[in-house]
This record gives sequence, C-alpha cells and structure tokens, in this order.
Amino acid sequence: MEDNVKAEFALGLHVHRTHSETFYILDGAMKFYIDGAWMTAGAGATVHIPAGVAHAVKMAGAPGKALMIFQPAFFDDYLAAIATLTPAQMADVELQKRLAEQYDIHALGGMPPE
Repeated sequence: MEDNVKAEFALGLHVHRTHSETFYILDGAMKFYIDGAWMTAGAGATVHIPAGVAHAVKMAGAPGKALMIFQPAFFDDYLAAIATLTPAQMADVELQKRLAEQYDIHALGGMPPE
C-alpha cells in the first residue's frame, strides 16, 4: 500500500511476531532503528524488516511517501480500523494497545535515542 506519512510520524520500538514489512521510500526520508542502530533511507531506498526483528520508525523531519509491503497481507486492516476511531478513542492508551496487538504490533518501549 502507498502511505503519505506526516512529518511528525514516529513509532517507538516494537516488533511484529508474524509478519515482515518492506518500505520502498517514494518521497522524503525515513529513519529506521534496526539492530541497535539508526539509519536514514531516502527516496529510492528499500528497507526490509523480517518478522521478529525489533525496530522503530520515524520521519526524517519532513513529510514523505512510502510504498509499504506486508507479508502476510493484513496490515491495511489495522490502518482501516484506526481511521474509524474518534479523537477520544485515539487518546485511549489501553484501546490503542489492544488494537495494535490484535494486528501484530507489540510495543517494546519508546523511541530509542539517536
């Protein structure tokens, strides 16, 4: 799926136990924390994160666009689910945690330092 990513997007350290994800950066740059180190991927770069590998992701200071591939496919169901939430539901930490875990997003901590 193609994702328009806001400049303030940041997803702290987490793991997907059953699916892998691949990012093909179409515009802008994204920062990835993988294997204990940060890297920046700009337009034209591809980053693959296998299932079971802890990682964090954030934008590198400006909005961007990425083609995101999930194997097996189902992550778009998570994005569709959160798109229907009210602002109060988006602020509900316990609801967010349950929803994330339902879609194989397991939080491991906050954003690692750069």
